[in-house]
Amino acid sequence: MSGDFSDLLIEVRRIVHETAKGIFEELRREAHNTHPELEDIPVIASDFTLRGGKRLRAFLVLVGYWSREWGKSIDEVKYLMTGIEFLQSYLLVHDDIMDRDEVRRGGPTVHVWFTSRCREKSLLGDCSHYGISQAIVVGDYLESMAVSTFSKLELPANAMTKLIQLYTRGLRIVSYGQYMDLMLSMKPLREVDEADVLLVHKLKTASYTVELPLHLGAIASCKYSDNLLHELTSYAIPAGIAFQLRDDLLGLFGDPSITGKPVGSDVREKKKTLLVIKAYKEAPPPYK
Repeated sequence: MSGDFSDLLIEVRRIVHETAKGIFEELRREAHNTHPELEDIPVIASDFTLRGGKRLRAFLVLVGYWSREWGKSIDEVKYLMTGIEFLQSYLLVHDDIMDRDEVRRGGPTVHVWFTSRCREKSLLGDCSHYGISQAIVVGDYLESMAVSTFSKLELPANAMTKLIQLYTRGLRIVSYGQYMDLMLSMKPLREVDEADVLLVHKLKTASYTVELPLHLGAIASCKYSDNLLHELTSYAIPAGIAFQLRDDLLGLFGDPSITGKPVGSDVREKKKTLLVIKAYKEAPPPYK
């Protein structure tokens, strides 16, 4: 293993891909046997999830799992690693709707995909609305998949209870962050300050991108303590905020062929990033 953990990350990606692929194949059969038309749900959910992604959250689940005993069997936590990626897909599907993004991970966002399917099938009505509506369904479907993977973990009852409690709290925290993000986008720049933006980054990104995966992994190890969870949080929050600040820069100046995301969508949607807030405060009065 190299010192920068790149080999381990590659292995995490492989395990998550294989595990998720197997789960999607099972669900595709389930959907088809219920009604052939329903197969679109696992098909696009699978494509969206497996077409790319850094798998950072899955990697951090493993780091949390190994926080008291480095090198334990990855097989014991592979479903939790995969489940956190289902959560990521669920949040991205809904986030893409709110941000009106059309590209994600080098392919169409789920609502755009369903809009195209509506037209291909010559369905009646508003295909754009149909696309958004079905994407919401797929997001909910992916979240159910995340929870379902937890049932495959062989954990004592007290650890499973703690895991579910932290997972559901994590979802609430992300909801608070998303709410504030949308609200701030509707406010004039003069009413938004850096503290508002950093709070959104803490609630929306740091909480579920870094803190939640580390906590879930630590709990799954059954060797956690409240002190360990606090220590992980002390790292996770600033690291998660830094991750989002970098992502904001890539969203404005990054190469879409590398990032898989369109450039400038945050500006078009009037997102109050720290970059925008800084530019506004430093701009001469005529340019505010």
